[in-house]
Amino acid sequence: MKAPAHVLLLAVAGCAATQPVAVTRQAAVDPAALAGRPVCFAPPPVMESLIERKAAEDRIRLCEKGAVQENTGIVPYGTPGCLVATVGWWEHGTGRLDVQCQAVMGVTCTGHEIRQKVAKVTLAEQPGGPAIAESVAALQSESSGFTEATFYALCRTAFHQYPKPLSNYQFEVPVDP
Repeated sequence: MKAPAHVLLLAVAGCAATQPVAVTRQAAVDPAALAGRPVCFAPPPVMESLIERKAAEDRIRLCEKGAVQENTGIVPYGTPGCLVATVGWWEHGTGRLDVQCQAVMGVTCTGHEIRQKVAKVTLAEQPGGPAIAESVAALQSESSGFTEATFYALCRTAFHQYPKPLSNYQFEVPVDP
């Protein structure tokens, strides 16, 4: 039996590209207390590599853009009263393959492992403080690694319907930052 494939769609002839995603969000406080509070992203940790630091700053900018697209107020880091956001990224294999076979002078099959890409956005009252809300956003892809579109889509997903609690809420998200 063929496993369902989840493929990153490309924009064609002006159509917006979307990606199936899922998000789970929990809060340690009443979500109403979070509504209207601006979010500020913590700067990346100090890194010796200028290239790594630039890449981390670019990811934060993509996250900010995704949050704004979901109507979350974003303010500069250090703004009094903002909820400090930190983001963790990871990916892993799902154990599933997307296999395509063609019958041309025998049978030729090609396959790709389905990868799960995840972003965990944690909000706290202060840097390093206890989490008051967490969102875990996930998407599946046939490629390993992260792209600009992946970072954007995962962050936008993490802020979808913020601050409403969600449990494996699934929808399609635009991937073009």
